[in-house]
Amino acid sequence: MCGDSSASNPFFFHQDTGENPALNWLALQWFVPAVVLSCFFWAPLHKRLQISVDDLRMLHGEKVLRGIATVAGVFTCLYITSVIRKVFHQGNMTMDLGVTQGELYTYSVVWLFIATATIFIAQFRRSITGVKIGFGVLFVVITKAFVIDMANLEGLYRALSFIGLGLSLVGIGWLFQKLRGDEQFEASM
Repeated sequence: MCGDSSASNPFFFHQDTGENPALNWLALQWFVPAVVLSCFFWAPLHKRLQISVDDLRMLHGEKVLRGIATVAGVFTCLYITSVIRKVFHQGNMTMDLGVTQGELYTYSVVWLFIATATIFIAQFRRSITGVKIGFGVLFVVITKAFVIDMANLEGLYRALSFIGLGLSLVGIGWLFQKLRGDEQFEASM
């Protein structure tokens, strides 16, 4: 599975992946394996199989479960990025085509939304690892905005990119503090 993702990667080698940006051969290559691997961590499946994540941890070990989660995350990232790339470059998705300004802006917006959603869902579920992953994705988005977007975006796209990033960071900080404050308030009662 991993070998196929790197050796036949449509970002580097021209391949016909289908016409639809979301439902195409890349869904079978990256999205379906990500969903299957994510089932290891899905609580309703554990109830049906009468097994818990702790049982899996004891059976396979912590490193194996982290590896499964990492591979599922990488496949999900590849799939989401391929959908965005496919929207802007119908047919051929290879990186030698370059990246348009709209595409750069779309990557920033989509990954900022994903990072923010990850942080708040993890905070709601009280998952420290999930919050760290969300902030890791947010760090990548911020780095991309300052390194890539600043160099490549022009005019309105550049302004919107930095205004949106700034506002979302302020909003994330405010909401994160509010959630943390509510949590600390509940703990003191």
